[in-house]
Amino acid sequence: MDRPDETGSFPPSDGIRCAVSYSGEAAEIVVCGEVDLTTAPEVEREFMAALALPIRAISVHLGRVTFLDSSGIGALLRAQRSACDRGVTFRLTSVPRGVRRVFEITGVAEALGLTASMSGPPPAEGDAAV
Repeated sequence: MDRPDETGSFPPSDGIRCAVSYSGEAAEIVVCGEVDLTTAPEVEREFMAALALPIRAISVHLGRVTFLDSSGIGALLRAQRSACDRGVTFRLTSVPRGVRRVFEITGVAEALGLTASMSGPPPAEGDAAV
């Protein structure tokens, strides 16, 4: 199990990167790579760290996610539930077709608030710094 370093941050797992940015009372988390059994806990830590701050909205940018399994779905659903419990708006953005298909097959697309306009190609290289 990973342990936090002297700053309290956890080292990145292989295959996943998250970049968190804040603007006013909103947070954006850009997730890049594979979200699976080994990496989902790190992604969930990023969600919970953002939700611990006084924010009103959180958006999760999935445009650079290359794989997502049930562990990743669970992390997203727990983050969404925690956001709702805190009165924070939670939304997914730039959901790749393959990830959206996983949400549809598993029956969580609607629960995660996905609409047809939310899927699309990953952002251009300069769109999100990670």
